[in-house]
Amino acid sequence: MNDELAAVIARYPARFRGVAILPVSDPEAMVAELHRAVRELGFVGAYVAVGPTAKRLDHPDYEHLYKALVDLDATLWLHPSRPPIIPDYPDEKLSQYYEWLVVGWPYDTTSAMFRVAFAGVFDRYPTIRIVTHHHGAFIPLLEARLANALPALEPVGLPMPTKISKPYVDHFRKFYCDTAASGYAPKVLELAVDFFGPDRVLFGSDAPFDVQDGRIFISETLRSIEAMAVPPNTRAAILANNAKRILKIG
Repeated sequence: MNDELAAVIARYPARFRGVAILPVSDPEAMVAELHRAVRELGFVGAYVAVGPTAKRLDHPDYEHLYKALVDLDATLWLHPSRPPIIPDYPDEKLSQYYEWLVVGWPYDTTSAMFRVAFAGVFDRYPTIRIVTHHHGAFIPLLEARLANALPALEPVGLPMPTKISKPYVDHFRKFYCDTAASGYAPKVLELAVDFFGPDRVLFGSDAPFDVQDGRIFISETLRSIEAMAVPPNTRAAILANNAKRILKIG
């Protein structure tokens, strides 16, 4: 798959950069493929799936991947992958009303971010770049809970099972996110900018996954960014400059 993607990029080098799919079931092959994709194919990073049917991101197998990403100055993208076969309640066999997609996917990204943050990935690798799709999922909405609810647990005898530095909420600010919000949602994107900072939000639309093969998501995302209550330099950073920086596009 990565070789086929590299062939497409070779035909349109001014238009595309590659992000590799990694064989995460085999940790040695996973790291080897990242090295090959970056050094031989010229890719800018890799993607891994997150969710209840995927390997948790605080699994020991991922430690070598995090180190390799920093060594290669490459970027990691996270995307949820929960299927409908996981029910929402124990007396059902399938998730109902597309809850697995509409609610489950943002939850799975949020859960993956918890595993990365509380496993101390940012303490060990402070320069690592991890991009979360769909505007950072629920994390920007939960800023107050992360900042205030978690510290309130320890004084009542419920310590967090982690050794990461405090405040805990600051670890979550070290993620990047994109602007894919499934439609017009400027306030959602403003929350993302407020939480992660204007230098960590990148344009993303989720195209072609709408009923017009991406035309709706692209146009509505652009309209959302235009309607955001942010200065022009922040808008320019979201639309292009942040991606140019982290993908090292001249």
